[in-house]
Amino acid sequence: MATTALLGANSNIADDQGGDAFFAGNTDVGEEITRLPPVYANDGYSVNVSFEDSNGVAVTSVSIPDNSNFNYSVGTDNVTITQQNDPFSVSYSCLMDDYTIQTFTSDSDALAASDPALLTLISLSIPDPITIEESHVFTTSGGDITLNQANHFKAQDFISKVQALA
Repeated sequence: MATTALLGANSNIADDQGGDAFFAGNTDVGEEITRLPPVYANDGYSVNVSFEDSNGVAVTSVSIPDNSNFNYSVGTDNVTITQQNDPFSVSYSCLMDDYTIQTFTSDSDALAASDPALLTLISLSIPDPITIEESHVFTTSGGDITLNQANHFKAQDFISKVQALA
């Protein structure tokens, strides 16, 4: 017996990523989907998916995949995927007031530095690639179903951080 996925309510998806394969298919709530909407890491998104078997009958159980990048809330015939653990890392290379160079993993650590204190940002290293293809394999009473999803690094969030360190 095959399982289908129906898109539920969602918020804060990366809807500006119009080239994503998700947007070539069904995108309205209640429609059958074969791919999850794209999201930005650490952007407070939420995506709900309900499952039914090939005869249109709701499944009676859902098990979540082993994917530590995401948080899952499971219902009898649905799952909500929420804020993920950020798989992307950045580093800030900074010139300090004693003219040494130090590297920090967050802007707040760089700003909080003392003895030596921060003079200016030299460079920000961002991840490569900036998009990760994630797979969610759900086991339901109707069978297994895999939904892929693009997980994006949100570079726009770093503009104000860079300006504060410059």
